[in-house]
Amino acid sequence: MASIPDLPPPPSLEELQAIAKQIDKCAHSDTKIEEITKLVAEFTIGHYFPFPRFPTGWNFYRARTLPEPKRPENISEIGIPPREFCRAFQRCNRPGLPMFYCSDHPSAPLQEVHARVGDHVVLSRWTNTKPLLVAHTGYSESTFRRLKAARRVPDWTQGQAELPESHRPQHDFVNTYLSELFSQEVPEGYEGLYKPSIAITERFIGVKGVGPLVGNDDLTIEGIMYPTVSLRASCENLALTEEFATAGLKLLEACFVRIVEADDRKGYTFDVLFFAKEVSQDGTLNWLLPRPLKSTWEYSQTFPTWFNNTVSDILGKSK
Repeated sequence: MASIPDLPPPPSLEELQAIAKQIDKCAHSDTKIEEITKLVAEFTIGHYFPFPRFPTGWNFYRARTLPEPKRPENISEIGIPPREFCRAFQRCNRPGLPMFYCSDHPSAPLQEVHARVGDHVVLSRWTNTKPLLVAHTGYSESTFRRLKAARRVPDWTQGQAELPESHRPQHDFVNTYLSELFSQEVPEGYEGLYKPSIAITERFIGVKGVGPLVGNDDLTIEGIMYPTVSLRASCENLALTEEFATAGLKLLEACFVRIVEADDRKGYTFDVLFFAKEVSQDGTLNWLLPRPLKSTWEYSQTFPTWFNNTVSDILGKSK
């Protein structure tokens, strides 16, 4: 395994602990995101981040709950939201700066949008037409224990540079703290608590893949990846930049469904009303009416699973 190129020395553990206390204080105050981002940058000096790279042709899954039982007519209604409709803080973005939230597996989207009985939802599958480099956070032993994950923490360092043993204590502290800070569960109405996770995201978006990134120096970080909070870290969620979503993603197919049963512990049953596999040049979705379908989507504590082959064929399977 290659060694890490020269990095500036990281702060001492005592210095890192002091910065962490400052971030904690800012998280529960009116401190601007820019100030928290500066602290995160100071906190991560000399830290080694192995950034995962997705080759072209990967599958990404997304869901959108509709305000009324009317199928969307244009791809713009199911992709990244227009800026004027992005009014609240979210885990990775501030108001007016939307990101494309998705998952690498069809397990998470319905749970992430908190779909309920009677809701009409569009489930969609997308693929990247350009290579994608992402930052990642939320992957620590303490976070996975808190989320009651049934899998081991993924090791994103495989095949990349090796961390010097002298930096291990600081690396573990930084990784654990950022992981816990980013993956907190934020109650509805308290979206201001997302400011630290937004600051973490903005610390990395747009950074060129240089320094410790072996073989990735031709790419810019276009998103952040983190374990799904709502499904006990069973798969990966991603938030991708508006620019990448517009230029680097392609819709493969979409399903317009009505939720019939919803159980936070077991899964969903829904009627498939329409599906689309073609988009006109002006963005119009060409919906088709399938034969009557009812699908049961269940997930266990180990890993969510699709059980209906027809719907699996419509939405495809994750890699």
